[in-house]
Amino acid sequence: NENGGIHAIKLGFQYEQRVNRGYRIDPEGIWQTARSLANDHFNSIDSLQVIGTQEVNGVLVDIHPVTIDDQPNNAFYKNIRALNGMGLEEYVNIDGMRPDQLSLNLFSPDELNDGGNSLDLSYWGYDYTGNISKRKTTFEDFFREKDENGQRTLPVAAWQPNYLGFYLQDKFRFEDILFNVGLRIDRYDANSKVLKDPYSLYPIMTAMDFYQEKGIDIPEGIHPEAKVYTSCETCESVQGYRLKDQWYDKEGEPLNSGAQLFGGEVVSPKFYSNNINEIRNDDFNPAGSFDDYKPEWNFLPRISFSFPISKSANFFAHYDILTQRPEALGINVSQVSALDYYNFERSQPLANANLKTQRTIEYQLGYQQTVGKNAAIKLTSFYKELRNLIQERTYLYLPSPITAYTTYSNIDFGTVKGFSFSFFTKRIGNFQLNTSYSLLFADGTGSDVNSQRGLTSTGNIRTLYPLDYDERHQLQASIDFRYQQGKKYNGPVLWGKDILANAGLNIQTTAISGRPFTGKSEPIVLDGTNTIGQVNGLRLPWQNVIHLKVNKYIPLTKEENGLGMNVYVRIQNVLDKNNIVEVYPATGSPSDDGFLVSAQGANGVTNLADQPDRQAGYLNAYNWRLINPDFFTLGRRIYLGATFSF
Repeated sequence: NENGGIHAIKLGFQYEQRVNRGYRIDPEGIWQTARSLANDHFNSIDSLQVIGTQEVNGVLVDIHPVTIDDQPNNAFYKNIRALNGMGLEEYVNIDGMRPDQLSLNLFSPDELNDGGNSLDLSYWGYDYTGNISKRKTTFEDFFREKDENGQRTLPVAAWQPNYLGFYLQDKFRFEDILFNVGLRIDRYDANSKVLKDPYSLYPIMTAMDFYQEKGIDIPEGIHPEAKVYTSCETCESVQGYRLKDQWYDKEGEPLNSGAQLFGGEVVSPKFYSNNINEIRNDDFNPAGSFDDYKPEWNFLPRISFSFPISKSANFFAHYDILTQRPEALGINVSQVSALDYYNFERSQPLANANLKTQRTIEYQLGYQQTVGKNAAIKLTSFYKELRNLIQERTYLYLPSPITAYTTYSNIDFGTVKGFSFSFFTKRIGNFQLNTSYSLLFADGTGSDVNSQRGLTSTGNIRTLYPLDYDERHQLQASIDFRYQQGKKYNGPVLWGKDILANAGLNIQTTAISGRPFTGKSEPIVLDGTNTIGQVNGLRLPWQNVIHLKVNKYIPLTKEENGLGMNVYVRIQNVLDKNNIVEVYPATGSPSDDGFLVSAQGANGVTNLADQPDRQAGYLNAYNWRLINPDFFTLGRRIYLGATFSF
């Protein structure tokens, strides 16, 4: 009880365990894979043997047997013939078979998981044929488990991140100061394997091990854990070093990027073995390339306090740290399975299992002052630091055959700062008023996890610019007119009845300055290219909208606080205003992308000049496609409703 000075303590505990399973396969790709595998075991023709003759265009020609190339890791060419009672030397026409004659278990797991085929297959928590895995599967099982025929089964574990949270909060008063103090402790575990070194699928030798092997001391200035890069794949002469993301030349001098070290040359790390134990080999040891995800512990203090400066004024402050788990942004950001790593050299994964939580550190100061007996003003300033934000990044200067790949990383940051002013009143007669103005500046290096897409191929440059949600100015007002009941009723009376008792009208209006967008100099179909100025350097038009609600409470029983019904009419966007929320970047217009009047677009229209019907149809269809309802806010909407209370 805060009035008595007693502590009000709250505590809580949370544990969350996700089990995420999925299966995806490309039906068209199944047929293409089957076509390529059905007769792939035919090696050549044995011209020394004749097993018969055949007439071709009136001429008898010899028939020679084919030689069979035994493929122990492949099963489809054997199973499809066993299914049809055919010999290995007979040709199978896959396109002559019906879908109900085929099944996925005719393939071996390796055949369907070959990253070089045309089949798009992904599964986790299921086996390769789409059956749910009912037993516990580990990351290592994918690389080691085999069936009774000695073929790898390639099981993929379900994705199972877990979260643990504990919080303690105490609310108490010390003299005139009211405190609210808390601490939240959380633990996030992706419960997955991660690459030991994002620059290589296989372990690169450290400087300590490299020079110990040679029996000489590490050169002065070289970190013992720095990775060694040599002049060529089989060379022993050092070309440079890398410690995490920092590159060094062979003398140990730091470089701005790996481009200064390699230029356009082949990147040659010094591996621990010249015969790399490739990930698709049966004897690959995952322990050399992968580590367990290290669970992340976060200690999140939360402190707020307020105290009166005078009888009519109050000061308050707030400090808070919040986190957001990577998996809350979607599995495509943080989920990587053993199957993804298995196909890494052929189709690199975009997700990154080694992501950490995003952090928001928030500060707020405020002052509130009464104005007369019925009104008050409130001034608030706030500042937020956004850290460890997740963004696309590209790892460059990797050894062949990858050379580079794009994934996600905790490399973005931002700040949000602003000020708000509010004026509000108590109910004066039938009226009540609330108004506010906010000024906000939101700057950062990325507005969302994909905002740098296509911009990271030359490096990961972090530049501050206005974020997509940077609404610089915001004005809000709410006017409420309401009749009360009983002795306070002052509305119209008909037939002795207070017909508008407990009835009212509320009007809310909002005006927001336009959000930023990136201008483009050259229009293309429904888009633009070649950025003008800086990213998010232009602004959309202001938005403004008015909402209206009329309601009346009707008691259905005579008892006080008995059954009652509140009927209402609510109108969103009363003026039916088309507020613009997105535009075509080359024109700044929501209805014209500028392509048809560009050189390329006009040339396409001119090429149809001798076919006026096709030209007119093309122009009409294109103009229809330009109309995008997502570029505008919703129009007027009217809701009729009733709520019951008792």
